[in-house]
Amino acid sequence: FVHRDYPIDKLLYHENTFKYAQSTECAAEQDKFWEMHDALYQENLDFYAALQAGENPENFTIDKIRRNAEAIGLDMDLFNTCLDTDATLDEVAADLQAGASYGVGGTPATFIIVNKELDAAKLAELNEMGKYVWEQTGKDRKLMMTYVGSGTTTVMIGGAFPYEIFQSVLDLMA
Repeated sequence: FVHRDYPIDKLLYHENTFKYAQSTECAAEQDKFWEMHDALYQENLDFYAALQAGENPENFTIDKIRRNAEAIGLDMDLFNTCLDTDATLDEVAADLQAGASYGVGGTPATFIIVNKELDAAKLAELNEMGKYVWEQTGKDRKLMMTYVGSGTTTVMIGGAFPYEIFQSVLDLMA
C-alpha cells in the first residue's frame, strides 16, 4: 500500500489544501502520519455533517491543523517548524504532479496492480464493469481505466465507490 498526496485545487475546495497535505507529511516525521490523516478525515466528515444539519462550521484553517496535531500528541515545536517553513512542500508538489501524470483528476484515486497481463475476456469484463459503474453512479466513465503492459495490469478507480466495486475488480484480477 502506498499513499500519495493529491491536494485538490484550492479554488474548488479550500485555500489550505496544500497545508493540509503538508501537515500529514510533517506528522509522518514524528511517525504519526495515519493518526493525522485520520484526524483530518474526521474533520472533513464533521464539516459536511454540520453543513447538512444547517450549521455554519469553521472552515479548514491552519489553526484547525494545529489543533489536530496537538490532539494526536505531536511535538508542537517540531510540527510548527515543519509546517511553517514548508519543509514538505516539494514532496506534496511531486506527489501531485505524479498523480496528474497517471491520469488522477481528484480524490480518492486507487490503483490496483497485478503482476500479469489479463486476457481479452477479463479486460472485456473490466470494461463492462466500468460501464456499469458509470450507469449506476452517473459518474464519468474515465473514473475506471485499465492499463496493460510489461507483464502487469493496472486498474485505476477514481472516486469514492462502495467496497463491492473494489472487491469485484480484485476478484476479476486474481
